[in-house]
Amino acid sequence: MHKDDEIFFSIIVPNYRTEAFLEQNLNSIKSQNFKNFECLLINDGSPGVNLEKFSLNQDEDFFHEVDLSDVPLKNQAKKIFDTTVGGDSRFKYFYKNQGGTADARNFAFTKMSGKYVICVDADDWILADHLEKLHKAIEAHKDKSYPIICFLVYKFYNTPSPAINKRKRNITLANMLYVPTLIEWNFAASCDIVKKYNLKSDPRLGPGPVREDKIIKHGYDDLAFAWDYVDAVQKEIGKKNLFFYNTWQETYMYRNINSFNKDRLKGDNADYLFLKYMSQKTRNHNDWQVRFASFLAPLHANMINSKSYFVKFFLKKCIGFSLKLLTNFYF
Repeated sequence: MHKDDEIFFSIIVPNYRTEAFLEQNLNSIKSQNFKNFECLLINDGSPGVNLEKFSLNQDEDFFHEVDLSDVPLKNQAKKIFDTTVGGDSRFKYFYKNQGGTADARNFAFTKMSGKYVICVDADDWILADHLEKLHKAIEAHKDKSYPIICFLVYKFYNTPSPAINKRKRNITLANMLYVPTLIEWNFAASCDIVKKYNLKSDPRLGPGPVREDKIIKHGYDDLAFAWDYVDAVQKEIGKKNLFFYNTWQETYMYRNINSFNKDRLKGDNADYLFLKYMSQKTRNHNDWQVRFASFLAPLHANMINSKSYFVKFFLKKCIGFSLKLLTNFYF
């Protein structure tokens, strides 16, 4: 049971070379209407950013106030933290050696003490009612066991459109294998579930230092963690009791600044590599729909590279239809 005075949200902010945006990020969290939270800033061994780059990709309504002119690059994050939120006990600063975004989040999981955890990337920010709306939605569905409350991620920089599709659809453990409905930072996860099942992000699937066992260079650790979380909730309460609710709130401002985001699949067929990874992970799952999707989804993704018109268009469409038909509802 959670005490009434327990921290409600634990907010994880990993930082690696995102100091140019960190001040706006921390200010947005500090300015939340809902006050019952803690924020864990994890400095993942960041070397800092040259000051001339601080003017790039910025929100036109934001102006830096922290003076970093005499601060060594490696100390920028700590200076921004101390100046912006240093006097607020809800904010905690941690430094660790670089391990990648996933590794930083895993570190934070061991330090969090809230009821729900959400992740906010250091180059993003949240509007003042972000936590307020999430809390309201969670409380409105507290009769459900471990409700999965998700929200839209609004892409601010480069294009003013949601990064997560607005299309309404059923979310199942099976279709999550091939449809990015949930990612690590567009839903609130129960800290109890994360700790009980020892859930972790896989550093082999996301940005970070070069390592021999790296599978994909960019950004699939979010998808894998979200799938693992829903799988853990399903184990806890049963398949038929899973409950998803989308608040449809556009309060998370996603700053798309990395050039690889425009075409991050080019060259390494990352979709196929990720689905192959998930297929190996779930081939013996006790849910037949998951096993079905884990078999067909990699085949479906890899067909885009086929030189055969029959395979690339007709067979691919047939498999895609089968996936949607048999994985979008629980049987």
